[in-house]
Amino acid sequence: MAKEDGKDFNAMLNDSKDMPKIQIITDRKSIEKYGGNRMYFAPPIDYDKVMKQVPWGKLLTVGEIREYFAGLSGADYGRNFCIDCGMGE
Repeated sequence: MAKEDGKDFNAMLNDSKDMPKIQIITDRKSIEKYGGNRMYFAPPIDYDKVMKQVPWGKLLTVGEIREYFAGLSGADYGRNFCIDCGMGE
C-alpha cells in the first residue's frame, strides 16, 4: 500500500484525459476479437456514475458496462475499464 499513499484518487477519478472519445482501430486481430473497429473511451467518472447506480446485491460485469457505453456512443465496443485504471485486463 505504500505506493497508494501519495495518490489522490479523487483527482484521478475526475481527470477525463481527453475522454470521452471514439478511436478507429486498424489492428485486424482486435477488430476480429471485438467485432468492430470503433472503440469508445469513457472517462473514469462515467464508470463511477454507472457503478453507483447498481442496486445493492446486483452483479454488473465490466463487459456489461463496456457494452452500455458502446451502445450510448454508437461505438462497436468500449475500452476495458481495468486498462483505464491501470490494473491490466
